[in-house]
Amino acid sequence: MILAFSPLALLAGVALSYEVPEMELTQAFAKFKEDYGIDYPTPQEAALREEIFIENYRHIQRVNAEGRPYKLAINKFADQSSEEFAAAMLTRGYRKRYRDFFGAAKRPGFLGVHHYSGKPLPDEIDWSHLNAVTRVKNQGSCGSCWAFSATGSLEGRYEIANPKHDLVEFSEQQLVDCSTEEGNMGCNGGLMDYAFKYVIEHGLCTEEDYGYDAVDEPCRNSTVKKKARLHPHDVVGYVDVDSKNGAAMKEALQTGPVSVAIEADMPDFQFYHEGVLTGECGDSLDHGVLLVGYGEMDGTKYWKVKNSWGAEWGKEGYILLERERADGTDEDECGILLQGSYPKFREDINERTTPAMAESLEVVIPEDLTLPILMESSSNAGHYHAPPCDEGDAQAQIKLHDHTYELCSPPCGPDNSCPPKPAGVDAREMCVLSTHPPKADHCALICMADGDLKCPDGMTCVPAQGQFGVCLSEVGVSALPRVKGTEVIYE
Repeated sequence: MILAFSPLALLAGVALSYEVPEMELTQAFAKFKEDYGIDYPTPQEAALREEIFIENYRHIQRVNAEGRPYKLAINKFADQSSEEFAAAMLTRGYRKRYRDFFGAAKRPGFLGVHHYSGKPLPDEIDWSHLNAVTRVKNQGSCGSCWAFSATGSLEGRYEIANPKHDLVEFSEQQLVDCSTEEGNMGCNGGLMDYAFKYVIEHGLCTEEDYGYDAVDEPCRNSTVKKKARLHPHDVVGYVDVDSKNGAAMKEALQTGPVSVAIEADMPDFQFYHEGVLTGECGDSLDHGVLLVGYGEMDGTKYWKVKNSWGAEWGKEGYILLERERADGTDEDECGILLQGSYPKFREDINERTTPAMAESLEVVIPEDLTLPILMESSSNAGHYHAPPCDEGDAQAQIKLHDHTYELCSPPCGPDNSCPPKPAGVDAREMCVLSTHPPKADHCALICMADGDLKCPDGMTCVPAQGQFGVCLSEVGVSALPRVKGTEVIYE
């Protein structure tokens, strides 16, 4: 993004100058460029960046000398003014929409407001130490903080509801690309609740299957249909946390991380390094983050927040924000109590293992099919059965003779090989299903319509090509197919 500002505007928002020796400033700027591999394109650009860096450096030194309960440090944003930083990393255009949307009475997927129940609450909790928070990620120069905030609470609460699985990283890029109809604007901003609304209806892929590119791209609908780890309606809705109520927020955190919005355009936030950030930083919400816990450090109570600017920012990617004033009242530092929300999963989410939504495949059995030599299988692998499917298998839907069938179909190998069939099954595993005909790319069990090659229990040999059929599970079909002459009939 190319931005143009006047020199005065570039330096606005930074505190009064703090005296630092010129040699120290020169050396600090040289080290900054070396550390981050920066080579400015023109002498004019270099001079401008050095001027901004020096003012930021002086601000950092002044704050650190005042004995506050937090420290600042030079980071990758040190040659950016507050205005440039906010324009590149935050979502100013969504400030009013944050407020308006959060106050709406009835919204799709909205399950209500979490009010404090009055029950006693523990003094601290930290989900980042309880295997419910993924690694710190980096949104880059895309205003997608809202997507990282949303995936953070989805990741944490999915793990808490589903502890038998490894911690899953969900796809921010899918939300950036695909949730525009819900109201999000990709790299130009969005809302966590809009993201939850999208996931309710469409599901969500993992980071591995739908990787992050930090730019707006067309929605990869085929990937979503084939690879979605969360299915439509696995997330049943979302809950907003009672605004400006610290006890309600603490209670909401007892069940998992919470997506929150804050104001993050102040220099002390930009250069935060460690400790508990205190003082007024405003409540004009412009940044989505993940609230993972709360506690107390050296007498100062804090909220623990996971950011999305990489692990080199802040305290290994986290920031602590003041939670309570000296008189015991709530401190709404950076507006953190204004807009908290979290998703809710269906109650039986931990019983489902299917990683993908139903996918339409076609049978592509060649007319000159030759069956492979029968090899006795001792495999107990979970392929070639009815859904739910094991991870890696496609939940295939296949239409034959005006009826719909389904199958857990593994992908074909590079040489069109297929995973072994279950032990004791006569039918032969072959690469005969296709997502893009005529080339086969998924496996199924080939059976004989006359019953010579029988299917596994619970599966039906559905005629497909001459004497050959495919072992499939019926979807809403009560009659069984058989071959009579050249006809396929149901009786």
